[in-house]
Amino acid sequence: MAAGFVERLKRGEILVADGATATNYQQMGMAIGVAPEDWVFDEPDKVRGLHAAFIDAGADIILTDTFGGTSLRLRESRYAGRATELNRRAAELARQASAARDGILVAGSMGPTGMLMEPLGELTATAAADAYREQAAALDEGASICSCWRRSPRWTRRWRPSKGFGAPARCRSPSLSVSTRAPAR
Repeated sequence: MAAGFVERLKRGEILVADGATATNYQQMGMAIGVAPEDWVFDEPDKVRGLHAAFIDAGADIILTDTFGGTSLRLRESRYAGRATELNRRAAELARQASAARDGILVAGSMGPTGMLMEPLGELTATAAADAYREQAAALDEGASICSCWRRSPRWTRRWRPSKGFGAPARCRSPSLSVSTRAPAR
């Protein structure tokens, strides 16, 4: 069996991840305004095809199509109440594609909720933790890594995929985070 994420990093291996999933889906025919997560059920062959293209291009890590896969993000979509099912299916599609080459790691992609947290918005820390806990549990079934995308320093301080909001571990898989910050003005 191939070495896992942490072991490979300890050996000094440079791992390349995929990216720009939605942009690539649009080039593959996804209409503007369609959520990429819709393709998990509507276009599974195209989802697997994009994973395969990333692997062919040299990616060592492929991200599940679940950036918007929290129950909070899906609450007003046709997948309301199906976050666990969607995340499991996305991990399964990525896992199927990963079989094409030894050593491919699947990262469960966890993106923003699309909501502002208290006191600026209505999202409570408990509701966010519950949504991410649900998503992490579903992704843990098929992903090698839990990948959390963060946007703000405040969010970064308050939540980590391995810790939740100060709660016991939420992701059984090793976790990584990707931060996005605006340049200083």
